[in-house]
Amino acid sequence: MTLKGTRTAILVDGSICVFQGRYLEHLFWEKDQFYRSEVKKEINFSNFGLGKQYSGDLIEECFRIVNLISKKLKKME
Repeated sequence: MTLKGTRTAILVDGSICVFQGRYLEHLFWEKDQFYRSEVKKEINFSNFGLGKQYSGDLIEECFRIVNLISKKLKKME
């Protein structure tokens, strides 16, 4: 369970989803974009070593989001 206002960063397929509570707040397609952003300083949990270790259901949610957007982008090519 994620607390309201807590920021969780999830790395999936080279993309990073940042959730505030259970809501997607940012989506970074490249890790470099994330590391240059100010939001990285506010991360409480992640599945890649930033903040406390996270292994909950937001990982699957990030995977679903990245997968859906990737499919849409491929159709636009």
